[in-house]
Amino acid sequence: MRLGGIISKSVSQLLKEIENNLFLNFKEINLHGEISNITESQSGHFYFSLKDEFSQVKCVFFRQYISVDQKEKLKLGKKIEIYGFLSLYKPRGDLQLQVRKIKSYGLGELYEMYEKTKKKLQDEGLFEKKFKKSIQKYPKSIGIITSSSGAAVTDILKVLKHKWPSAKVIIYACLVQGDKASKEIIECINQANNRNEVNTLIIARGGGSFEDLNPFNDENLVRSVFNSKIPIITGVGHESDTTLVDYVADIHASTPTLAAHFAVPDLADELLKIENHKERLKNFVLKKITLLTNFIDYSKKIILSPRNLINIKVVEVSNAKKILNSLINIRIKEFYSKLIDRRSLEKQLNDNLISKNKELHLITEKISNKLINKLSIYTQKMISHRACVNSLNTDRNLSIGYVMVSDEKDKIITDIKKLKHGQDITLNGFKVKKKAKVLSK
Repeated sequence: MRLGGIISKSVSQLLKEIENNLFLNFKEINLHGEISNITESQSGHFYFSLKDEFSQVKCVFFRQYISVDQKEKLKLGKKIEIYGFLSLYKPRGDLQLQVRKIKSYGLGELYEMYEKTKKKLQDEGLFEKKFKKSIQKYPKSIGIITSSSGAAVTDILKVLKHKWPSAKVIIYACLVQGDKASKEIIECINQANNRNEVNTLIIARGGGSFEDLNPFNDENLVRSVFNSKIPIITGVGHESDTTLVDYVADIHASTPTLAAHFAVPDLADELLKIENHKERLKNFVLKKITLLTNFIDYSKKIILSPRNLINIKVVEVSNAKKILNSLINIRIKEFYSKLIDRRSLEKQLNDNLISKNKELHLITEKISNKLINKLSIYTQKMISHRACVNSLNTDRNLSIGYVMVSDEKDKIITDIKKLKHGQDITLNGFKVKKKAKVLSK
């Protein structure tokens, strides 16, 4: 029986006709959308839905068509573009897209290019630390490559003026967004290197989307930063943003303001360091002066001058003479006492007195001779000591024609045996120095 005047078909017949029409009308198709409901079977096939704001279609990506690079793109929520054809899974009557190739779509394509360029440059070694140049600690001039009208340049100038006001600032104005931005930034880097007028370069711009910051992922710009003879600090975007120039820069700052902080020291901190060094040097010198003064005072106490030695001996002789005179007087008094007490022995005493007077004269003469000899000896010693003192007077010896010989390190040479043939020496005379060479010994 025909319902509605149409020949009745089986389900299989209907699906077969639909499949044939799909093959004829949708033999090849490109489709873009967002991945959802993605699963991987044990056999390695991927099943997922591709959707947009209003609709979705089921997809199958068989293992034999999936490369390693394509597999990385099969992530939930990722936007992709698909090449394949429509088919019908007859056991369930499901319409599905059989995928043969995929690639990232929209910003996903930009990110794919970013990762590809990053890997290429990384494999070449451009990001290695050994190529990083040192930033000059006390720069005389700073170059800023950025937009002349952006907030970044205002923030950088404010920091530089506050921390290191003596630095000259040169702004290399350029675009920092759009297709022409990377080319203009490269021209500014080349201009700064050719002029050689700054010690450090800052490349900066404020925050933005991944697409806004994409000029800073340009391969030619990255290579220009790497080849710059002037150290470069980058401050591109916000803390969460990282572009390829950040990897190759000598210093990567998360913001333009922080880049300015990295470029210069803090004047207040440097002045404080100088004051601390001055104080330590002052204390060191005062300590050395105190030690030398104490040493000199101590030396004066333990080393007596020849004059002092003579004075001590003169006092000793004077004391001995007083003692001797006292003894003589005692003896004379004894003699006189005996003379008074023994009148009967007057003649004998007179004889003894004469004898004693002679003895006294001899003794006095001997003592006088000894004193004269002692004084002569002490006088000779004083002359000898004075000669020793004069021999220690370097300026006096130099003034009469002597010279002091010193080696290359200004060390005094006291033994001629230490001189070597061909050795460079210095002859130090009175108020004059002359270089010389040892020709023979």
